[in-house]
Amino acid sequence: MESEEKHPTWMKFIELALLMSVSALLGTLYSLGYLDRILGQDLTFWFFCIILAIVILVEGFALTGFDADDHFWSWLTTGLGMLGTVLGFSIALAGIEVDALSDPATLSAEIGSFLKTVSFAIDTTMIGLSAAMVMEAMNKVREMLYGNNTAQEEQLPENREGRAVPRQREDSMSIAFQDILMLLALLMFTLVVLLIPLIEVKQETTRTEIEKAAGDMIAEISWPADSPADIDLWTSAPGKEKIGYSMPYGQIFNLVRDDLGRDVDFSGLNYEFVFSRGIPDGRYRFSIVYYSDNGLGNVPVDVRVSIRYRQERLMIPVYEGVLTLDRLGQEKGVISFVMKDKKLVEESKSFAPFEIFYGTMNQPGSAIQMGK
Repeated sequence: MESEEKHPTWMKFIELALLMSVSALLGTLYSLGYLDRILGQDLTFWFFCIILAIVILVEGFALTGFDADDHFWSWLTTGLGMLGTVLGFSIALAGIEVDALSDPATLSAEIGSFLKTVSFAIDTTMIGLSAAMVMEAMNKVREMLYGNNTAQEEQLPENREGRAVPRQREDSMSIAFQDILMLLALLMFTLVVLLIPLIEVKQETTRTEIEKAAGDMIAEISWPADSPADIDLWTSAPGKEKIGYSMPYGQIFNLVRDDLGRDVDFSGLNYEFVFSRGIPDGRYRFSIVYYSDNGLGNVPVDVRVSIRYRQERLMIPVYEGVLTLDRLGQEKGVISFVMKDKKLVEESKSFAPFEIFYGTMNQPGSAIQMGK
């Protein structure tokens, strides 16, 4: 309703000057480019336009003498800021690729994308709070210039004593404070959840780091540290490549060390392993050979065998077990399997007997020679 009370013109000039100052500040921020990020995003741009239209409409009505109820509109703009916070987080969380979180190489990009999207939530909170502050400040200035508006009080319900009961509406600054707290809590929680995979990477064992550095497929054997026996690991890879003590280097596999047994080294371990550079499609075979007893007396030796391949940052087991070599010169086929597209073809696993070492020795022109 229009106010019937007349006020001096200079009061209106003060009110108008303050509004023009706010407009000048907004224009300065725009000219300096501080609003480019806000106005450059479609959702934030439309939210900014809606809030700005509310402020212009409310202050325009108040300037012309109408009761605009600034408290309600400041409450509304702050509430819209909270709505923008929820909407911004919803959009940001929906844009996260769950599969990318398990890979540290893409995790940083996902966090960057999340923070870029969640900026909408921060911007809407700032816009809503700024509009509420302007309208509350202008309302306070009008109270100082014109005195309290009693027109609204006359319409309020009365209690038993005949006193006016003010409407119960949550203060806009209280809403803004809750909005900011919720925004910070959600941001911190989400960042912690996104960073968990990176923390797990830092906690990986030394063995996993060695596996990453070594190769894409790893086969290793070990036997009792107190045994003088010389056990050999042999590998057959696609392309007729055969790797063992006499041919330690190939296009796919490398034999890292030929362990000759307890009595000829000081490592305290009996251990051999091969690793691959890449995993071409085809069939892979692994065998172990009881090459020498080094005076042990042809005693059976238990050999632990482990074969794994890399799948992203995980090492997937193909075979884990213990085989017994019963006599000197014996060769045992461990496992044969097919890899396709760097993945194991489960149904291709075979434990049928085969030979790599002796099979290669028996071929004409073989480079394998007995004796080390």
